[in-house]
Amino acid sequence: AQAQPAHHAANELGRKLMASKFDTLCIIDSDASFPINTLEKMRRLQAGQEFDILQAFYVTRSFPMTPLWLMWDDEQKFWTRKDVRTEKTEEVNAVGFHFTLIRRTVLEKLERPWFYYPRDEGSTEDVPFCTDARAAGFRVGATSEVKTRHWGEYPFGWGEYQEQLVRRELAGEASPPFNAPPPT
Repeated sequence: AQAQPAHHAANELGRKLMASKFDTLCIIDSDASFPINTLEKMRRLQAGQEFDILQAFYVTRSFPMTPLWLMWDDEQKFWTRKDVRTEKTEEVNAVGFHFTLIRRTVLEKLERPWFYYPRDEGSTEDVPFCTDARAAGFRVGATSEVKTRHWGEYPFGWGEYQEQLVRRELAGEASPPFNAPPPT
């Protein structure tokens, strides 16, 4: 599903999944770089089995690099990104769809169009989808046990991100803030 807006491509892939016998949709962004066995590692990841949506680790493709492991802060009324310092798999409120698995059961339960692009909210299709899925009772997870890279000026990944964390700590800098609009 190339050469079309991300939400149109994701809906097309969702329709193809629903017309098949397969149980999982794998969304991969065109600027993702990953080892050939990444899909197999994601599907076999024991810690990931409890999640209906699971994202492989990646960071933004600009500085400062941040993982797209998003948590909603009710008090502040905005999304925050989590620093990820170790290999782990955990629940989050939303993820970016850089390399993400979505169980068929999520699409079966959500209303169509599953993926939409609420431009007036300054968001892309991934956060509203995760918000809708969580509202329907599904669990969203992210793992740093399976890693991908994000192409920008050069490929940004786990190693570069960990080096950045060390440099920030040595300089006494806090994690960069991230503000996004509230979920609908």
